[in-house]
Amino acid sequence: MHKKIVSSLLVFTLVLASLVLPASADKGLNKVDDLRGVWVASVVNIDYPKVRATDPVSLKAEADAILNRAESMGLNAVFLQVRPTGDALYKSAIFPWSKYLTGEQGLAPDDEFDPLSYWISEAHKKGIAVHAWINPYRITKKSANEPVQTVDMLDSGNPARKNPTYVIAHTDGNLYYNPGMPEVRKLIVDGVTEIISNYDIDGIHFDDYFYPGTEFSDSTTFVQYGNGLSLADWRRENVNQLMRDVDSAVKKLDPTVLFGISPFGIWANKSSIASGSDTRGLESFSAHYADSVQWIKEGSIDYIMPQIYWNIGFDIANYEVLLNWWLNITKETDVKLYIGHAAYRAGNTDSKSAWYGDGELIKQLVMNQSKQGVSGSVFFSHRSFANRPSLEAVVKSYYEFKDGAEVNTSLSVNNPSSNIRTGYDNYYISGESNPLLPLYVNGTEVINRSSKGYFGVYMPLQPGANTFTFIQGDQVKSIVITKGWSTGSSNTMDEAYISKSSTFPQQQEMWLPGETITLSCIAPIGSAVTASIGGQVITLKPNSTYRTDGKLVPTTFKGSFTMPEVREGSHTMVLGAPVYVMNYNGVTHTQKAPATIGVVSDKSPYFAQVTGQDVDTYFSSDSSKGSAYLISRGMRDTITAMTGDYVRLGSGKWMKKSQVAIFFDFREPQNRISSATLETSELYDILALDMIEPAAVSAELKNGMLIVDFSNTTALPALKIPSASIISSVDTVTEEDRSQYVITFDSESSLNGYHIEKSESGVNVFLKRPVYATSGDLPLKGIKILVDPGHGGSDPGAIGILGTSYSEKHINLDTSLKLKEALTDLGATVYMTRSTDVYVSLFDRLRLSYQLKPDLFISMHANSIGPDVNINNVSGFSVHYKQELAKSASKSVLDSVITDLSRKSRGLNINNFYVVRGTWAPSILLETGFVPNPLEFEWLSDASQQEQLAREVASGILDYFRR
Repeated sequence: MHKKIVSSLLVFTLVLASLVLPASADKGLNKVDDLRGVWVASVVNIDYPKVRATDPVSLKAEADAILNRAESMGLNAVFLQVRPTGDALYKSAIFPWSKYLTGEQGLAPDDEFDPLSYWISEAHKKGIAVHAWINPYRITKKSANEPVQTVDMLDSGNPARKNPTYVIAHTDGNLYYNPGMPEVRKLIVDGVTEIISNYDIDGIHFDDYFYPGTEFSDSTTFVQYGNGLSLADWRRENVNQLMRDVDSAVKKLDPTVLFGISPFGIWANKSSIASGSDTRGLESFSAHYADSVQWIKEGSIDYIMPQIYWNIGFDIANYEVLLNWWLNITKETDVKLYIGHAAYRAGNTDSKSAWYGDGELIKQLVMNQSKQGVSGSVFFSHRSFANRPSLEAVVKSYYEFKDGAEVNTSLSVNNPSSNIRTGYDNYYISGESNPLLPLYVNGTEVINRSSKGYFGVYMPLQPGANTFTFIQGDQVKSIVITKGWSTGSSNTMDEAYISKSSTFPQQQEMWLPGETITLSCIAPIGSAVTASIGGQVITLKPNSTYRTDGKLVPTTFKGSFTMPEVREGSHTMVLGAPVYVMNYNGVTHTQKAPATIGVVSDKSPYFAQVTGQDVDTYFSSDSSKGSAYLISRGMRDTITAMTGDYVRLGSGKWMKKSQVAIFFDFREPQNRISSATLETSELYDILALDMIEPAAVSAELKNGMLIVDFSNTTALPALKIPSASIISSVDTVTEEDRSQYVITFDSESSLNGYHIEKSESGVNVFLKRPVYATSGDLPLKGIKILVDPGHGGSDPGAIGILGTSYSEKHINLDTSLKLKEALTDLGATVYMTRSTDVYVSLFDRLRLSYQLKPDLFISMHANSIGPDVNINNVSGFSVHYKQELAKSASKSVLDSVITDLSRKSRGLNINNFYVVRGTWAPSILLETGFVPNPLEFEWLSDASQQEQLAREVASGILDYFRR
């Protein structure tokens, strides 16, 4: 039987300034002095196979994937669970085929496929040892919804069913072999010898499952075999004897095969046994009757692999305390000490947890290497790496560094990138470091770092200059953050006066009666200021009363003015320009505003006619607060207010003056719809309306109903609905001088978009018909999707750990290109607002969307937050939309990403972001994560994660079109 020769130990020493590592010896099987392993659990399909199957193709593919990952990470051993519950993942004459393999106990794989043989063959090609992991006593492992297990439920060939006297039904509802019976020990030993005789195995491995608890129904056996021992000592001796028997059988058959155990991390607390560890946890000595110390003393095992699944510094069971205890127990013995690590704990989302990120695992590996006597590490379990690529990367980097590879990451502080002044009480500082060397800030170790060494610390600020010095090895970086603004002010006046440019209004103002406006000007602090308008005198109040002796310091004075009623029989009234008067220490100055203020009634004779093509309307005279809808060239509406650069329409929405022609017309509104028809086509239902006047028309989807609103329109004709229409009913509503069509659809998914275009004789309302995915390999064929990578060019977006060298704009573009590929693979026709690092304005992005009218518009972004927040605590994925039309698509994408990538959900959010205001298609915006958070940044910037995210977003989009 071919076996590789055991190689010699290569030690590296970690020192503060640098880590000097010799190149490791050639990798070989049974590398006992530098073991790098991973547990591959088959019970309840934790790791292998993930999907139970009889098909050798899928079983081989899963094995290949695990072995490829192990090889890539630099591991040299896998601990494959070949007997999870008294059944086998190999061809056995003793135990039936495992239900976790094929789905049914006793059911063999197709074509006489033997998984263990395949695993050994493929692993050995890669220089990876295979240890056959056996649970010696466990017969069943029921799930929560399964009934209490009985031997009658087992396969007819199961030795437990053949020999029910061997079996004890435990209080947990499962079956166990009785460790006190010599026949049971022989059965287990026979199973071990069968494996060694038939397979080129490298090790036999038992885990920490021995007796399942202290309340075990073996009293009859105890009476028969107790031999004067106490019950506890007898049980421990039963396990001890099994260890001796297995060790003897292994050494007799093949001395190169290793035999070892991975017991629970605590043998006994010193409060129970003086020689125990300084811990306060569960004790395997008394709870499992596993006397690991005895096995080590007797030499009945080749290695011990305690499962030290707690962090360094944990009060109840400190990793370092237990590591030192096990080192002391194995010192000057022939038993190798390997450490079992809780890889599954890494990635805790609580930044206060020691397991936040991947740093704890690396700290443990480094600690192991600093202690003479630790011969290797094994990680539980494979899925921890499969589900967390950052953990895979950091362990891979660690072993590469251990083998002599150079890590050239320099220490850098990138945010802030230079010394700054702030008013914050705390500040978040981030940057990049070598992940394999400790990092300190002002003498305190930076604990939470990503696998690539990205870090962020939330530091308190004291008044004045705060110096933060980061040290890693021989590298030192400092940043100074000064808390507090300069009290000196250069903003002073040479003389007391009111500047004309500071007076309100600078452009003509016009408001409805009863509306309140704010009059304002700038004058020196300490002045008494009034404003006169419309026969009223208003006293203005200063924003600030702070004074600098001997200096004239300006401030803004404000006062409220309520618009009066217009004169009877009139629709407008000009109040004139406000006159401002200042009195400062006996100095008086009068200043008249450059523009007038007027009042207009709700029967306004002022009209605005749209001159631009498809122009935004807004909810207020501040466009940053969001737009309402697009309005077409030629449409007109009354003006009910004017302020600054904006006019308010009779509909209540605002428009920029530059987009309209303003005119005066005393005619009463006479508009009406002369005809209305509803036609259907392949893509749209089209509501064609002929109008007497080109009135403004808008539409809004509310609670699944589309409300088409006509200003200055007093009558709407009834509509005849074609049988092929997506519309189920149309109601009309008329209130004073405005009318509405209220359109109801066949179902919530009937409408895929809507927009309004002006025609020669009126307007057309386009109602986009739904599009659906098809079956086959290209289910999105014929569906148009516009992908919008946010920011770009001179607009970097959110700044992350690497500063502007890789900011949000880069993340958005890289992920969007991968999304395009994923959608194209599904058959979609994909357009991009940008495919390179160029600047594209928000207007141009939305304009392209309107021109293409895709079936879905999706804008890719990544999030940020202010530096006064502990960004380590801020993470997650969110989807944003404005239009009700986009809610279903938003939810589908969110569900796909959150479910399949286990991302923290920040939910669905209704936001009036500029690019998602389009109504012609469902338009959504993704915030994929938080760029300033080190762990989030690593995830967002990793190419493989970007691809996985893109695939899940594409999957969510597919689900939406399958609705």
